[in-house]
Amino acid sequence: SIWAFFTIEKFAWSPRDIGISLSAVGVAMIFVQAYLIRLVLPLWGPTKTAVVGLIATALSFFGYAFVPYAWMMYPIIAVGALQGFVAPSVQSIMSAHMPANAQGELQGAIGSMSGLVAILSPPFMTQLFSWFSSDQAPIHFPGAPFFAAALLTLLALLLLLRAVAGERAHSVQK
Repeated sequence: SIWAFFTIEKFAWSPRDIGISLSAVGVAMIFVQAYLIRLVLPLWGPTKTAVVGLIATALSFFGYAFVPYAWMMYPIIAVGALQGFVAPSVQSIMSAHMPANAQGELQGAIGSMSGLVAILSPPFMTQLFSWFSSDQAPIHFPGAPFFAAALLTLLALLLLLRAVAGERAHSVQK
């Protein structure tokens, strides 16, 4: 929700520059979601694929937060596209732990959580951007929303690792 604002503030990008960058995001995501995930998921399994996706996502958010030059946005976009690993991998992990008659409930819960994030994230991130881009900000840091997203992604990674470790410990005790 802040991509255009951020790139204008940070690099004085034109609408054309913004459009090209968003096209690059789209192409990279299509490549990951339509092709690369089919190769990686069977090879690495859902847990490793999710971990790699979350690490790449966090790294890309940190990259956007601190990027010094406009051209660097494109390599960061390539790394960030690996976030396309996360949803299918995590969904696979959750589905494997649910009985067949609860799969619909799981999909509904996932959809509800995605919807909630889609509602809450834009106002939070735009306000964060607005504050750290304003003259009243304690420091001028237009990358603050990306920094916050990186921290939230790392939290998600820790929760995933904790859940997987708990499941492994539970399996060993059986």
